[in-house]
Amino acid sequence: MGKTALVHAFLDRAGNAVVLRASGDEDEASHPWGVLDQLARSPLPAPVAELRALSQHPPGADPLAAGSKLLEALGVLQAGRPVLIVIDDVHWADEPSARVLRFAARRLQSDNVMVLVTARSSHPDGPTSAWRRLAGERGRHLHLSGLGVDDLVALGEAIDGARLSHRATRRLWEHTEGHPLHARSLLEELDPEALEAFPGPLPAPRSFAGLVLSRLAGCSESAETLVTSAAVLGRRSRLSHALSLAGVDDPVAALSEAVDAGLLSEVGTGPGRGVTFSHPLVHAAVYGDLSPARRRSVPLDPRPPTRPRPWMPCPARAVDPVWPWGTSVTPPTTPRASSRPWPGEARA
Repeated sequence: MGKTALVHAFLDRAGNAVVLRASGDEDEASHPWGVLDQLARSPLPAPVAELRALSQHPPGADPLAAGSKLLEALGVLQAGRPVLIVIDDVHWADEPSARVLRFAARRLQSDNVMVLVTARSSHPDGPTSAWRRLAGERGRHLHLSGLGVDDLVALGEAIDGARLSHRATRRLWEHTEGHPLHARSLLEELDPEALEAFPGPLPAPRSFAGLVLSRLAGCSESAETLVTSAAVLGRRSRLSHALSLAGVDDPVAALSEAVDAGLLSEVGTGPGRGVTFSHPLVHAAVYGDLSPARRRSVPLDPRPPTRPRPWMPCPARAVDPVWPWGTSVTPPTTPRASSRPWPGEARA
């Protein structure tokens, strides 16, 4: 069960509580007061003027003053029933709304109000760090682990009634890290036979791949080239090898941008410093979008070589996943994230 599904199950048991709900969105993270406006427009049995007033803040309004108004609205709402504030994907909440909510949450003492927020754990030191500190002071932090191999076997049987082999299930588990939504998407997109015999790395779910490629297309040419070069080398590679293959003019800026975009992470220190993709599916999405010529520019081997050697084209050792046309699998239709030629490819 994923975080959103867990929230739905909790809300089904919330009884007669007044529910104020909103969610963060990557496309609206820079839109001030967006999350607070969602809360103010939550459906209620009767309109509450104090709550409606929260949707009338200009972009430059004071978050602390808005926090005081939110406390007034909560005082009215909790007079008859408990109040539950739910913010899904709080890591994408706009900063003014997040400050308002934390201001109010710190001042809830004997109130009949519960604040429930969900966030991804991929950036623990990012926008969610303040929420983590607040949970440590005033509440509880619940970390959700991924589904296990046995859970994926049961999920596969529930979707199409077929039981996957241990090898195929283990492969799916390693590829998705047990993420319920991603595992379910692949189980729905690939039939059991394809999962059993799929050549090369498994693909990323189509919806997830679209998000990754959209984010990659928004990067500079240097950052995009570095990410695609790292994808050719495998999920994890030495930083020096990725930079050598990419040939970017400003490697520090390119790496910083790729890390900030959530595509790559830097690991280790010293000469053996490396880069890794933030999730196996991120690597699968980027690699799956590369042209065959780009994939064959170097061997796809996540293990670094035992000693330095020049990275030369080596088609004989390249791994080029081929979609099994004899199955019911539909080949990916997501367009290339960019029309820029890769290093080694000729311009049209």
